[in-house]
Amino acid sequence: MNYDQQIRDFPYFVRPSQNTFITGACTVPGCGSTIAFYNGLSVFNPREGNNKIVLGKVDYAFSNKHTFTAQYNMHRWDSPNGVQTQPVISVSPSANGKDVVKTDFALFSMNSVVSQKWLNEARVQIGRDFEAQEPNTPNGPGTTVTGGIDIGIPNFLPRPKYPDERRYQFIDNVTYYAGAHSVKTGFDINYVQENLINLFQGAGIYAYPNINAIASDCPPAAQGCTPLVTGTSSDQRHYTSYNQAFDLRGAGFAGDVQFPTTDYNWFIQDNWRLNNQLTLNLGVRWEYQKFPQPTETETNGVKFTGNPAYPATVTFHQDKNNFGPRVGFTYDVMGTHTTVVRGGWGVYYGRSSNSVISSALTNNGVTFASYNFSPTTAGAPAYPNIFTSLPPTAARPSIQYLSPSLERPEINMAELTVDRSIGTDITVSASYLYSKGSHLPTFLDTNLNPANSQVEFVVDGQSKGVFPFFRGTRPDANINNAIEVADIVDSTYNAMVLQVNKRFNKGLLFNANYTLSKSEDTGQNSTTFISNFATMVDPFNNDAEKGPASFDRRHRGVVSVHYAPNYLWGIQLGGTGTFESALPLNPTISINSGALNGTGAVSTQSVNGTGASNRSPWDTRNGFRGTGRKTIDTRVSKSFNLGGRKELVALWEAFNIFNTTNYTAFGTTKYRAASSTYDATTNKAVVNLTTDPGFGVPSAASNTLFGPRDMQIGFRFLW
Repeated sequence: MNYDQQIRDFPYFVRPSQNTFITGACTVPGCGSTIAFYNGLSVFNPREGNNKIVLGKVDYAFSNKHTFTAQYNMHRWDSPNGVQTQPVISVSPSANGKDVVKTDFALFSMNSVVSQKWLNEARVQIGRDFEAQEPNTPNGPGTTVTGGIDIGIPNFLPRPKYPDERRYQFIDNVTYYAGAHSVKTGFDINYVQENLINLFQGAGIYAYPNINAIASDCPPAAQGCTPLVTGTSSDQRHYTSYNQAFDLRGAGFAGDVQFPTTDYNWFIQDNWRLNNQLTLNLGVRWEYQKFPQPTETETNGVKFTGNPAYPATVTFHQDKNNFGPRVGFTYDVMGTHTTVVRGGWGVYYGRSSNSVISSALTNNGVTFASYNFSPTTAGAPAYPNIFTSLPPTAARPSIQYLSPSLERPEINMAELTVDRSIGTDITVSASYLYSKGSHLPTFLDTNLNPANSQVEFVVDGQSKGVFPFFRGTRPDANINNAIEVADIVDSTYNAMVLQVNKRFNKGLLFNANYTLSKSEDTGQNSTTFISNFATMVDPFNNDAEKGPASFDRRHRGVVSVHYAPNYLWGIQLGGTGTFESALPLNPTISINSGALNGTGAVSTQSVNGTGASNRSPWDTRNGFRGTGRKTIDTRVSKSFNLGGRKELVALWEAFNIFNTTNYTAFGTTKYRAASSTYDATTNKAVVNLTTDPGFGVPSAASNTLFGPRDMQIGFRFLW
């Protein structure tokens, strides 16, 4: 039985996400009060983390052929202000909250020697995972400002259950030995009962483009702020967008969702030793993730029905043909264990997250209805008002659904490695790694007609080119966005890895590796829920999204050393250095309030009228870079013999000993749309933009792995 408890006090500092936010142009009457309000948020705030872990394990041998193991894991986490975990954030305390985790898992396994040739392993897992996030501000609205600090309830809270999950899993593997073959086969059934309570954007969320816009409407807590009132419809409506969702099932429902998922997996593999130099590994794996069907799923006695007007919300496609072959080999070139070549290739599949399934079950305009407003939309609220009931009938909800032909993400992976021994304690290796992804998900707005106009973008008086522009109305007038989870993204990854390892000998251990890599894709993202808008610039041209992957780190090197010679009287020295090149930055456009009014755009929330991604279309996606990171950690220890088997070890550790500043966030707003015109004769719009000086400027530093210099002293007693 093991018990571990940690009580942590780790305050956080609040600051704007871009350095130029406070100093941006601000000319309206409420500027002084608004600037003072945001400056007052830039302080340290308390945050706690209370962590408890229990691990219990019992092994029992029924006989020399049958061994039984029972294991229990418990985790409890309670963290006031712990929804946001970074040391520096652009989230005020009012937009933070309490994070709670309660997990209990029991694992039972039985290993049996059936005969000299047959082995069996059976495992059962039963567990629950309860997680919740409680907002500091229980009521809406929440407010975000590009480059600024979030205030009020965030769009993803409250989460009373996110999730409350029950898991029941059974695994059985059988191994058979026959001469040069070791054949293993098995299956895995994983049943999960999901229980969620989360109405995304249910409290109402306003988004503003800059400090001048929010100062025009005044943050609710900005004392003495005078809003800009001109007697027009723009009064208290200088925002970019307002979003609010509703649960349409009536009293007793506030985003409640319950549904089951079952994963079925089977595999067979053969480890075949052809001779003393060559071994092959051949296998195949089949995976099936069974989706719940809307008409067969219910919550609190109320069945989901889907939206009959949109068949894709009524029936989910079941992808059952996920067979993944795998091939691997090991070849000892000379049979002397000095030069070994290893390689492999396989096909692997990813899962669709349960949060995506939840969104597809509910965001259909019948179960949940999500409404998006621009300042000029009929019935758009005045800031900071929210809707206490459904918006006026003129407002149209958005829907989200899974593609009728959705397939699970598929990854082809291959590796080729050459290992070479040098002397008795040094090994060098060179590896080539390859990965190609297909059927990766993205979010596509299907309620758009093809572009029917053109738009020219002019930045600081210089034209950046002419692009498609979307004007007029949507083809389906009954809804706003229709966001489809579409498996149309491709990715590639190529890497070379060089390594040298010196085993511990004569008091020295040394390891070093270097990775040179390149990763590209057509808009892969790691979003675990369905976006409210299309994630590409042009929903009819996803290939235009091709560019460096968001995690494309071209260079990475790690060196570690441990030195413990006999002549240093029990003193041991160690160190690790990590060096990384920069990650990409994606240049985006912030639209000033009203900048696209009069163009006839389908949506004024993006510069090409789609309401989709606001990445600048003339720049390569992820075409810019931040700065790299490096850190050097050291460790010194000294052992003292206390007689017999008793020993005291004193140690000193320093992390980032040179206190290198490692930036972790950068301004991504590269342009600001200031005004526009439309010429009906040429059917062309012109959007005028200015360059934002905050692009690429560091806005946060340090995280868990790359923090400021930190030192600790420890003692260990052995007996």
